[in-house]
Formats: sequence, C-alpha cells, structure tokens
Amino acid sequence: TATVLGDVMPYSVTNRSLLTNRPMARFWRFAFRLKVQGRAPLINFMINIRNLMQVLVAADARYGPIFGQGEARVILRSLRSQGYVPDEETPVTLIGYSGGSQVALVAAPYLQLEVKGPLNVISLAGINANEPGLEAVDHLWHLQGSRDPVPNIADLVFPGRWPIFAGSYWNRLRRSGRYTKVDLPAITHSGHGSYLDSEAEPDGSTPQAFTVEALVRILREIRP
Repeated sequence: TATVLGDVMPYSVTNRSLLTNRPMARFWRFAFRLKVQGRAPLINFMINIRNLMQVLVAADARYGPIFGQGEARVILRSLRSQGYVPDEETPVTLIGYSGGSQVALVAAPYLQLEVKGPLNVISLAGINANEPGLEAVDHLWHLQGSRDPVPNIADLVFPGRWPIFAGSYWNRLRRSGRYTKVDLPAITHSGHGSYLDSEAEPDGSTPQAFTVEALVRILREIRP
C-alpha cells in the first residue's frame, strides 16, 4: 500500500496556497476561476507566469538551495503528520507536475539527510534543470505525453542537459541507469486533454486514467 499526501504546495516554502492567505489572493482566485472556465487566457496565464518565476528561482544556483531547504521542511512536516518515521526505510516518492518536479529536485538533498529509505522523484511533464539534487535521488521517472512539447524546453535552456557536457549531473544520471522516461499517449501539458483531465475521449478513455495507471505502475515497482 501507499499513502498519498497532497498538502504540499510546491511553489511556496511557507506551504501557502496561491488562493488563500495572500495579499493578492482575491486576484488569483479570479484568475483561477477564469482558467477553469477557459476564459480570458491572458489573465489566467498569469498564474503560469507566476509559477514559472518560482521554478526559475528553484533552478538558480544562488537561491535554489534556500528554496530547497524550505520545501524540504514542508515535505518532512507533512510526512510526520501522517505518522512517517524518518529512521524507517519506507520509500519516499516525490511527484512533481511541470515545474513542481524541479522543486522536488532542489529539496531532495535536504530530504536525503533525514530519510533513510529510497528517495525517488516522478516528474510529471517536468521541466528539470541540471540540478545537483539529481545526485540525491535513487531514481527519476519522467512522464511525458506525445502532444506535450513543454518539457523539451529544458533541453534548450539548461546547458547541463546538452550531450556535450558529459560530466553534468543530468548526463551522469542518464548514464547511471537511474533515469526512466515513460511515454504517454496524445496528452497535452495543460487544459483540455492534459494529464489530469477527466473528460472522456470518444473511445471512453481519459487522460487522467492513463496518467494514474502509469503512476500506479511506477509506485508498485518502487514498493511491490
């Protein structure tokens, strides 16, 4: 069995939702409502821009370690609230959607100091930098839909992912066999047809079902 915790906010080291307990919470709620309704894309896209800025902070060598320490504390607090004992060898798997996987990687080195069991990361359409945290994870699974080009941006903007830098964290991870890419069907990055979309396709399938099936398969592999 696996316990799933969903109370960690990946873009906030204080674990505060964007929609509550913030000076601009009213605006963000308005933007989120428009996003759900599929209206005013320029306004609701500001949520993505704001989250992207947080990801860039997490990927920055100057500020990423501070961000990672704060996020690791939030994750440990959540684990302990559910009865997790760090001294046990129970596997801990971080699942990050889009930029959330980069946040998981910057937190990994600090979690590794507290967690004795295997520490894994599942990157769901993640945009991952050449991050030192890659050294701290036992395995990184990357899930990507065939209609989602967004994660490929990382191959362009982070030089450490270029093949010519053989000694980078990213390329060492690939050579070590601790990286697995899982190809998903025609799934997009966000909106209709994205990973968590529960709306049925003409054949009765849903993108969400494909995503959940892949996640369950990986979790079973981690802990049969």
